Amino acid sequence: MKVLLLHPADQIPLDSRWDVVIDIGRAPRSTYRDWSARTAGRVMSVYDLACEIDDLYRTRELLELGIGKLLDHHGIDWWDVCSLMLSPDLQLLMLGRRIAQDLDPNCELHATRDGALVRGLTALLGVRAKIHRHGSGIDSLRSALHAARTLDRGELFQVLQDKFDDGHHIRRWFARHPQGDGRPIVLCPSAYINVSREVAKHAACCPQKDYYLVLARQNARLSTLPTNVQVASLDGYFVSSNSRELRSLLHEWEHLRRRLVASSEEFMMADRAGVLARIPGLLRWGIAVRDAWSRVFQIENVIECFCADDSNPYTRIPLMLARKRRLPTVACHHGALDCRLAFKRSHADVHIVKTEMEWDYTVSICKVPPEHLVLQSCDDEPSGRAPALCDRKRGYLTFFTEAYHSAGFREVEIFGDLMPKLLAASQALGLRLAIKLHPFDGVKKMESCLRAVLAEPDRKLVQVWSGYMSDSRWRSTHVMVTGQSSVALEGAQRRIPTFLCRWLRDPFSGYQKQFVRYGFGRLLDSAEEILGIPEILRANPWSPGKETSSSITGVTDAQFERYSPRVMGAGV
Repeated sequence: MKVLLLHPADQIPLDSRWDVVIDIGRAPRSTYRDWSARTAGRVMSVYDLACEIDDLYRTRELLELGIGKLLDHHGIDWWDVCSLMLSPDLQLLMLGRRIAQDLDPNCELHATRDGALVRGLTALLGVRAKIHRHGSGIDSLRSALHAARTLDRGELFQVLQDKFDDGHHIRRWFARHPQGDGRPIVLCPSAYINVSREVAKHAACCPQKDYYLVLARQNARLSTLPTNVQVASLDGYFVSSNSRELRSLLHEWEHLRRRLVASSEEFMMADRAGVLARIPGLLRWGIAVRDAWSRVFQIENVIECFCADDSNPYTRIPLMLARKRRLPTVACHHGALDCRLAFKRSHADVHIVKTEMEWDYTVSICKVPPEHLVLQSCDDEPSGRAPALCDRKRGYLTFFTEAYHSAGFREVEIFGDLMPKLLAASQALGLRLAIKLHPFDGVKKMESCLRAVLAEPDRKLVQVWSGYMSDSRWRSTHVMVTGQSSVALEGAQRRIPTFLCRWLRDPFSGYQKQFVRYGFGRLLDSAEEILGIPEILRANPWSPGKETSSSITGVTDAQFERYSPRVMGAGV
C-alpha cells in the first residue's frame, strides 16, 4: 500500500499514483474528488476521523494525567497553563493514532514534508517515511516574505513582536510604568480584540465599578470604551525573571515528561514529534508573563478579576493569581460557546453564560456543574426586522469568515469553492456580496486570496469588511452565511436568515449541532447548496431561534444574589 501524507502547505504531486492520500489540512469535498480522480486512489482529510464530543473527553483524560505535578511557589500549575497550548497538537495526534490502526504496518509511507503528525505516526508504526521536501532557509524566507505581503501593517508588527520579543524585553523599555492610584479596580486581562469587546460590554452594564483593562498585546486595543474603563499595557509591568526558579521547573518538567510518555500512545507520539519539546520555551515565556501580572496585583488595588478568555495563558494566569489571592473571580467566553470547558480546569468562582444555548452546551456537553454557572447577558437586544426580499435593493449577502488558517483549512481551496456560489446567490437575491473578516484575518490577505480564485470583474463585485460589525453594516446585511461563527446568534436576534456551512465546522466541538438545535441557522451540506438559498428563502420564510436570557431551569435567585451584587454589579 502506497500512502501519502499531504502537508497543508502543499498541493498533491502531479501525475502521481497513490492508494491513499491523507491530507493533514482540510479542503472541500470537491477538491478531494478532483484529487482522487488524478491519483486513482482514496483521498481524505485526517480530520474526517474526528469524533467531535468524544474527542473532547479524550483530550480531558490526557491533560488530567499531568495535573498537580508542575507547581511554582505561587501555587500555579504550569501543566494546567501550558497544556492548553498543546491541545490542538494532541488532538491531531489522536487522529494520527486512528490512522495507524487502519494502515498496513508494512505500507510504503511518504510525506510531502516533515511535521508533527508525520513524526508521531512513524514512531507509532515503527516505519520510516520518505520525505519528499526537506525544509531549507530559502523556504523559510519565502514563507516569511509571503506572510509579510499578506499582512496589514498592524498585524505584521504584532507578529514580529510575538516572535522576536515574546518576553516583552524590548517593549517594556518603551512602555509607561504605572504607579497605581489606590482606586479599587476590577482587573480585566485581554490579549485579543474580541476579549476587549466583551470586557467593554460588561463594564457598560456596571457603571458604578471601575474596570482596568490591561492589554497583553496591542491588537487587543479598542478605539472606544465605556467611561468606567481605564486601559493600560502589560508591557510596563514586565521585569527580569528568576532563572533559578526556571531551572527548578525545567527539572520537574523532565520527570513529568517521562511519566506522560509512558502513560499513553498519544504522549509518546507527541514526544517523538517534538510537541512536548515546546514546554521549556512556554515555561520561560509564562514565568515572565506571571511576574508581570504579579506586579499588577502589587501596584494596583485589584478587588476582583473578570476574565473573558480563561484559555490563553496571557489571560488565564491573572485569573489564577487572583484566585490564589482569594479575590472574587469571574470568567466568561467572548464567543457563543467554549468547547475547552470540557477539558480545562476552572479557576473562577463563577462562569457566566449568555444564552440558554450556552448554558445547555456547558452543562450537557462540557459537564460543568450548574451551580458554577450564572446566566447573564449584557448584550443590547437588537430591535427591528430585516426588510422583505423585494425591498433589498442596496443590501448584502454577508459571508463571515473564521480563523481558517489556524484550524488547518486550505484557504484558497475553501474560497475557490465558496466565492462563485456566494456571488451567484447574492445576485439571484438582488443583493451585493460582502466578506466580513474574522479578527485574525487581514484585508491584504483576503484580497490576495480573492485574486487567486476570482477573475477581476467578479472581484469588483465583492466588498471586504474588516474591523467592527457596525450597526450600519448589520442593517445592510439581509442574508448571512458562515461556518459556526457566534455571529449566527446576533443574526438570529436581528431576524436575519443565517446559513451554516457544515464542511467549515470545527471537528472537535459540536458547535454547529448546538446552533441548529436552538434554531440559529440552517445547515448547508455543500457549497452547491448555497445556490439554493434564494429558493429556500422563497419557499420557507425565515424563523430564527428564540432565546431568553433572564430565566432557565436550574438557576436560582440565590445564585444571582450571590454573585451579581459582588462581582457583576448591582442591577445587572
